[in-house]
Order: sequence, then structure tokens, then C-alpha cells
Amino acid sequence: MLFRDEPNAAATVHDPAVQKAMFDLAGPKRMVGIATLDLGSSNYGAKNAILRLSDFNGKKLRINGTELERQKMARLGATGIGMPLSEVVPALDQGTIDGTISGLSVFVAFKMNDLLKVVTVTNDTFIISIAVVSKPWLDTLPPDLQKVVTDAGAAVQAKAQAWEVDFTKKLASDWTALGGTVHALPTDDLARMKTLLDPVADETTKSQPAVHDMLELVRAAATRH
Repeated sequence: MLFRDEPNAAATVHDPAVQKAMFDLAGPKRMVGIATLDLGSSNYGAKNAILRLSDFNGKKLRINGTELERQKMARLGATGIGMPLSEVVPALDQGTIDGTISGLSVFVAFKMNDLLKVVTVTNDTFIISIAVVSKPWLDTLPPDLQKVVTDAGAAVQAKAQAWEVDFTKKLASDWTALGGTVHALPTDDLARMKTLLDPVADETTKSQPAVHDMLELVRAAATRH
């Protein structure tokens, strides 16, 4: 799935049905969800810049190591290399990988401008987080204070979303100041990318009914927004 843009992704994450499903994931861990947070898109950076969809061909790109990411890279003609973030810069420097998929904050904070110059935005992956509190702790509070905690989560969610939009804009400026460029794939390439990647989620979740149900829930919410 490719989201249209960040507002579409944020609205999807904050959709009541999606939010409830994400909060339900915290229950077995004895946690209570109080906010969902869209932390922006993961973008592509490579030493030989990805300016067109065809530029993915043959590249070895660092991923988090999930099967979905491996299949996604394969569809794009690249190879996904599972690797912790701490190893990315040395691996780029040594040529073990050609590039990485990471948030813009990572490219800036790690000063990857010494190794690559172009960060390519495709909106095919967004970084999502959930704010939780301990259920045993929450249960010790009287009902009025429990409401204070959950209301605070809703307030933080709204403020954090507004902050993230401004923060992403600043990151783009910071990357440019470091000598880099933020690049968007051409419209025709994005359409082709969507066609290539659309089947991946179904294929990787077909043997996991609960995960597939979540996928369908997110799809429906993205359509609504």
C-alpha cells in the first residue's frame, strides 16, 4: 500500500477503528494504549541516488529484516539486507550495502550526507508508534484520575501530530543545509511502484489471519481518509 501523503497516513493511524485495533495489541502485554502517533515516512537513501523506479534494480538496501520488507525489495528489483541501525553507516562506508530505508531524522542525525546525497520519498512506508501506560498502575488510580491519564493521551496525540509535521519540514531543511537533496519519484513511477507493491501485503499475511484482518482494517481506513 502507498499512502497518498502524510495527512492521509496520519488520519488513517488516528482512525477510531485502527486506533482501537492498535490499542488492543497492548492488552496482552498488560499495557493500555492512550495515543497513536504517526512519526513520518521511511525514505530511501543510496550512494548512487534513487531518482527513478528503475534505480532500485540491483541495489542492496538495509531493511529491518521482516518478510514483508524482503518481498517489497524483491518486487522493486533490490535485495533487502536485515541490519540494525547502528551498523548502517559502517556498512555504507564499506560497501556492504548500497543504501538504506530510514526516517529523514536518521539521515540527518547520523550525518549520512558524507556517504549519500539524495533521500527519495515514496510514501510506501510510515513509521507508526503507540503510547501506552501500565495497566496494573492505571488500575490503582480512581476513575477520575484514570480519565485524566487517557484524556492526556488524546491531547498529546493531537499536539505530537502537529509537531511532527513541522519537525519533518525542518528535517528537510536540515538535510538540504548538509548539502543533500530530498527527491520525490515521478508520478508515473509512483503509480508503477503501487502496482508492484500492492500484492505484497496480502502474500505475506495470507497465513496470518489476525495480521491480514489488521491489513484490511487499515486499507479501509486509508480509503475513508
